[in-house]
Order: sequence, then structure tokens, then C-alpha cells
Amino acid sequence: MAKIANVSLSNSFDTWRSRSNEAFDRLSQFAINNSSLYANTLTANVSFLSKGTSTLGDSTSDLTTITGRATVGTNLTVSGNTTSNKIVVTSSITGSTANATFNKITATSSLSVSGNSTIGDAASDRSTVNGLITLNHSGAVTRNFTISGNTVISGLTSVNQTIKTVTVSATAATGNVNFDVLTQGILYYTTSASANWTINVRGDSGIALNSVLGTGKEIEIKFLATQGGTGRYQTSFGIDGTTITPKWEGGSAPSSGSTNSIDEYTYKIIKTASSTYTVLASKKQFG
Repeated sequence: MAKIANVSLSNSFDTWRSRSNEAFDRLSQFAINNSSLYANTLTANVSFLSKGTSTLGDSTSDLTTITGRATVGTNLTVSGNTTSNKIVVTSSITGSTANATFNKITATSSLSVSGNSTIGDAASDRSTVNGLITLNHSGAVTRNFTISGNTVISGLTSVNQTIKTVTVSATAATGNVNFDVLTQGILYYTTSASANWTINVRGDSGIALNSVLGTGKEIEIKFLATQGGTGRYQTSFGIDGTTITPKWEGGSAPSSGSTNSIDEYTYKIIKTASSTYTVLASKKQFG
């Protein structure tokens, strides 16, 4: 509130009038009635508390700018266009009748979008989702879509073609060969086998296949063994270090390898219960 300036009795009336008018000019910036305070600029050095309903602006052309942080304790309802560089949501956002544009949204609880949503405006834009994505309706991906973790699709899947990861290694088959399903679908040894070998299938060096493959699921893998003048073959098969006897195509397990060729071993692994599998195996010669 403006203060009336102190005026010495020795000052002239004109000095008193001038200083008083300066104070009255400051008071005139405010219009006060029983329930309203109007001002062109209201500055609160510590805090401003409004316990009732607050309206900022009285027309659609009015612009409210918040240069600091804004915290919304409950729901935030947006009825007009909203532009924000960053908004952090701990409860919910409702965009009722118009568009809301945010350069960045961090939702620690949930974010519900009922209309069409576009994330990014260029091919180089990236969207990272650390949690679960649920699509209740059709979804279209017009560019490459990379998933680094496991993907579960409960309905039918239609694809034009699939590409498997092949690990090509200048290694000779011998001893125990570990097959890591989390990093490859096909393992190809390009050096001629030096002895018979065994196969052990796992997730990777630190994860068991039992943790990766669910009950009632199947995974198919291939091992390609290059053969030289002496044919070698697989003598044992295991999963997570436990020996399992596959059911071989034709009824008999291989007892020899193909010379100067590539032998392709295919395994269809079906998990019937925890750490319990049915394995359908086959061997084909190429060369």
C-alpha cells in the first residue's frame, strides 16, 4: 500500500500537494470493492494464495504467462489451447474441447489420450517407453520399429517377411556349444568341426531359457556346422545345463556327420511346464 510522504511544516503547500499526489497515483492503480481487487500488475514477493476459484483473464485474447514453476495438486482441466515446454503430471490431464500442445510430458501416474496422437514431427524423433504399452485398437507403424526387449502379441500376427539374427563365427564345432536365444536365432560355425559336440540352449550366459520361454510357448533355433573331410555330429542336447533327449525327424538321432558339407541342425523347443520341454529335432545336409 502506498504511504503518504512525510512533509516538514516548513515546506510549502505546493511541496505537500506534489508528494501527496505521487502517493495517490500509486493508490489509483488499484480498484477495490467488497470482493475484488483490480490491478495492472500485482507482485507478491513471497507467495500468492487463492483459496477460491481463480480466473486469469476475462477474454479469449488474454494471455497468462508463468515464468516460474507451477504445481497442480489434483486434476488439471484444459478447455482451451495450451502450449508448454514441459509439464509434469502426478495425477491426470484432461484436454476437454481443444488441442493441447506440449514439448515434453512426464506422467508418473497415467496419461489417457482419447483421440489421435502424434509423437514427434520428424523421422529422426525418438519416443522411449520404459513400461508397458497396450493397444486396444489397430496400430500402424509407417517406419522402422525397434524393440530391444521381449514383445508379447496375444492375437494373430501378419507379416510379409521375418529376418533372423545369425551369429557367424570362424569357430570349429567341438566340445560344448552354448546357444544363446536372446542374441541369435541361428548360429553358424564356418570352420570345419574338429570333434563331435554337444548343444546347450539357454537365454544367455546369465539368464536361463526357463526364464525367457513361457509355458505353452515354442522357440525354433538352428545350428549350422561346417564339415571337413571327417564328418562330425552332435552327440547330446541340453537346456539350461540339463540333458534332454530330442525327438528326431525319422525316429533316429544322427550317428555321423556329412563330409565336406554344412550340416543344419534345427530344434523346435516346446515348453510344457517349468523346466520341462519337448524338443523336435532334424538334421539336413547342404553341399
